[in-house]
Amino acid sequence: MSIAIADRLAPHNKTIREAIDQSTDLKDARTADLYTEISRIVDKYLWLLLLNLLRIGVLRRVLN
Repeated sequence: MSIAIADRLAPHNKTIREAIDQSTDLKDARTADLYTEISRIVDKYLWLLLLNLLRIGVLRRVLN
């Protein structure tokens, strides 16, 4: 289940980063800042999730 969550978070964060770029292009600093904060939160949880997967050895089995 954790791998499925990680698989969904990564593309979601890519979409958020694209929204940051679009907001910046439109010179909408407030929206870009909001998306940046959301992206930081998603990055944090993705990092923690992947770290936990490595800790329990699940990710090692998937990567090998």
